[in-house]
Amino acid sequence: TSEQNQYSSVSDFDKCLIIIFSYVARADNTLGLKHLEWIRKKFLEIGGQINLEEKMQLFHYCYRNVVAIDSACSYIRNYTTKETPVQVLRWAYDLSVCESPLTESKRAALFHLSGMLNINDITFYQLLKEWSKNSFASLLALFELDEKASKNMLTSAYRKKILKIHPDRNPQYSESERRQAERELQRLREAYETLMKDHFKT
Repeated sequence: TSEQNQYSSVSDFDKCLIIIFSYVARADNTLGLKHLEWIRKKFLEIGGQINLEEKMQLFHYCYRNVVAIDSACSYIRNYTTKETPVQVLRWAYDLSVCESPLTESKRAALFHLSGMLNINDITFYQLLKEWSKNSFASLLALFELDEKASKNMLTSAYRKKILKIHPDRNPQYSESERRQAERELQRLREAYETLMKDHFKT
């Protein structure tokens, strides 16, 4: 179509990545600025400034128009190195957790993507476990804790953080500071719930 011809300067591999990134970003309908910044940085890292704006426009087009991932995954399976599918899945995972902890809908999207990339279930769960170890440390860092932290230490640090930034305890906040604090509270809640569910089960 004429819409797609507009992006003819974007390489086939980059188009496939864009389609996959739009699929992952759509998984729980929470496309945020951090997702867009992550995608922009990833394309800068891969190809520099070349066609960067076209790539971002194509991402928005794919996100809005729900472009299926079948042909993109088929291209990656058939026309790239054997390591590429795992690398692409890793990027999809990083995109999924760049703004908040991994949700069930994004986990399901990644599982579906791994199947489309011919990555078997056992490998998928091993990779997810390995990658989430890194996110475990980054989630704890939100509470200024390290990996030796106990469940009680996490709960105590979580309560202190919440009390410190809660808008109700900070009447001097401007409207924008209040909104920012609410977003930060949501981020802390999600991180706390993920840590309690995945790492501090009793």
